[in-house]
Amino acid sequence: RELKAHEGPVHQLAWHPSGGQIASAGEDHIVRVWNVADGSVAGELKGHDGPVRSVVFSHDGSYTLGQQQGGGEYASGRLRRDEELLACARKGGIVGVTVAPSVISSWGTELSIDRLLDHYDYMVKLLGIDHVAIGTDSSIDVRASGFVRGVETPAEGKNIIRGLISRGYSDADILKIAGGNALSFFRRVMSD
Repeated sequence: RELKAHEGPVHQLAWHPSGGQIASAGEDHIVRVWNVADGSVAGELKGHDGPVRSVVFSHDGSYTLGQQQGGGEYASGRLRRDEELLACARKGGIVGVTVAPSVISSWGTELSIDRLLDHYDYMVKLLGIDHVAIGTDSSIDVRASGFVRGVETPAEGKNIIRGLISRGYSDADILKIAGGNALSFFRRVMSD
């Protein structure tokens, strides 16, 4: 299907986790959200001072690794395939890794923090350290969707850092994942 509405080139596309919508970033200073089923425009984000060059996949994970870890139907619909992740990185985007087990594995599961950290390792190996970030998506005391042991509340996010240290990440790489990559991304996008 061909989606037309931007004036000038489109710099990047991002799929909604449901697979039902696509966001397009254009030279015309607009982000458009499209309904995949019929190609209609679901919404527009206007008011950017310049061309929109990048979009971000946040609170996401790897489809490939998720399936290897036993991810179910819900997980497969929410996770990104390698080619999508690589396309995001090639255009200067970042991928924020989720802490939501319903995304990483399947609804209602309890995961160890090691399975979450496996997604960081996978993303860094696939995309490079400059394109990976923490993309939390957690709820306090909500167990119906599952949880990651060791990151059960936002206050325990420090355990992600501890896990990265235990896996041998350098201080510089941890700073990138823990916020440096996101800051660099926003500085770049906001200066365009």
